[in-house]
Amino acid sequence: MAERLEAERSIILADYVRALDSLDSTVASDPTAREQTIAHASQSLTDLARSIRAGRVQIDESSTMLAWDIGETRAAQAIPTRESWRAAMVFVETVLRWVIQHVDADSMETLGVVMLTLHQSITVRVREATGAYTSFLLNRIHEAHLGERQRIARELHDRVGNGLSIAHRRLELFEDHQQDPVKAAAQAKKAHHAVLDSLESLRAVITDLRLEAPLKSLEKALASYIESVPASDGQLRLRVNGDENWVPTTVRDESFLIIREAIRNALAHGTPGKILIRVDIAPHELRAVVEDTGQGFDHADIRTSATAGLSSMRERAALLGGLVLVASQPGQGTQVELTVPLPEQRADGDFD
Repeated sequence: MAERLEAERSIILADYVRALDSLDSTVASDPTAREQTIAHASQSLTDLARSIRAGRVQIDESSTMLAWDIGETRAAQAIPTRESWRAAMVFVETVLRWVIQHVDADSMETLGVVMLTLHQSITVRVREATGAYTSFLLNRIHEAHLGERQRIARELHDRVGNGLSIAHRRLELFEDHQQDPVKAAAQAKKAHHAVLDSLESLRAVITDLRLEAPLKSLEKALASYIESVPASDGQLRLRVNGDENWVPTTVRDESFLIIREAIRNALAHGTPGKILIRVDIAPHELRAVVEDTGQGFDHADIRTSATAGLSSMRERAALLGGLVLVASQPGQGTQVELTVPLPEQRADGDFD
């Protein structure tokens, strides 16, 4: 049987790929995932032939490096782990159908070896792939946290530190003009305003950090943030359509942070007349658009701080399996679009 298995390897793999295609599997439709899946299946068939010859389970664990690569690749492409498990089960079914057609009635021992080898081969490889998948996402989360800390540091430096520096300089000038009460009073007044501006900026930064865990409502959180923005009356308009019950908690929280960053970038860099925020929620997808009527920008000339903000938004979206697209031209405003796929819902309303 081992020789027959080796001889008909291509037939078994072709049957496996057809089975995946019939299920409209993500790992079959993506070219890279498809190639890796076929290579993975071929390695498992090698394990199976070796085990049949030996009469006991023989797994080449040195070949699991491919499983690690698969885990990282699928995490980067946001392919759910359930797709890997489904592909593994389809492979087992395909191989067992072939074995049942060729096993003799007196070869139950061989059938037992086949079953045990398939189980261990799949378990070892899925374990490695899952470890790589998790490690990749944890690294992305760590990078996102570092980016968020750097953003907070920039906010404190640019919005609070700058105001305090101005206030300090005004107080120095106040001391220099002690002989001129009018000029001294003017500098004291300017120092007072600079301190008030710094306090307002500090409150804004603190407000940004006060994110409920988890958010109870994306719409209410966005409305609350808009109300905290100075002079936002009429400038920022929010519209949310759809049922937030379709959105998992993690997606709701991260989407809020992405949308908030888009609004903040528009206010800081776009000097807009109006900012329109629209969130559309469907059972299969959350889509949000932040569009401003500001000065826009050339992507080649974008500022470092804005680049960091866009990178942070894109990283957060990628962790959700989503995407952030930015469209802008000088003098024509900017549009930031977030799309996040939502898990399918079962009849009882729970998420898969």
